[in-house]
Amino acid sequence: MGGKLHSKAIRDEQQVLLGTTLGRRCRIHCFASGEQVFGWIDQLTETGVRVALANIELDQIPKWDHNTRIVVELAGPKSLMVFVAQWVRQTGELLTIDPISVIDQRDLDSASRIRVHGIKGRIRAKDIITEVSVTDISASGIGFDAEGEMEPGSEVEVELDGSFGPMTLHATVRHINGAPDANKYRGGASIHSVDRLGKARWNRLVNEVNA
Repeated sequence: MGGKLHSKAIRDEQQVLLGTTLGRRCRIHCFASGEQVFGWIDQLTETGVRVALANIELDQIPKWDHNTRIVVELAGPKSLMVFVAQWVRQTGELLTIDPISVIDQRDLDSASRIRVHGIKGRIRAKDIITEVSVTDISASGIGFDAEGEMEPGSEVEVELDGSFGPMTLHATVRHINGAPDANKYRGGASIHSVDRLGKARWNRLVNEVNA
């Protein structure tokens, strides 16, 4: 198991986290097609994670190709886990998937994520620039509404126009899916670092919204 998770320390840590997901409800979303299915984590195997699908007929299960990239969201009473995986195989209503990204676990306590309004910006992924509106902020990440799609797991630059001036954040897109407005996408990114000039501005912004 582990696709791109080459470090043994990372694999061991992820295995411990995955061990806490047995029996959890999950949502599986295909980035390319937009299709999604629901189920629960049934078993951890040597070849991946087995998911039992719920409330779906066999002929309605998406026919995804081997190694299709999917996003898996698992909601618990106090946290949300999100990771990118590859589709391995389907046997009846049982799916096997292979995690290929580090699991992003975030606290659902409302105190850890503060909703904000009026902060605009752009996300740069290689040569593609996507306009975004920030919806919530925590010390380690942001939630946003985007004008276009982007791939979960991608390393990006986030340029924000905050009240204290512009800042550039280096981040990883953790999840993204369709928002209620069909023309927008809702996502989240974890922050790794902030440019030297923007670091003080980012800290002031986080402190301001948490005040």
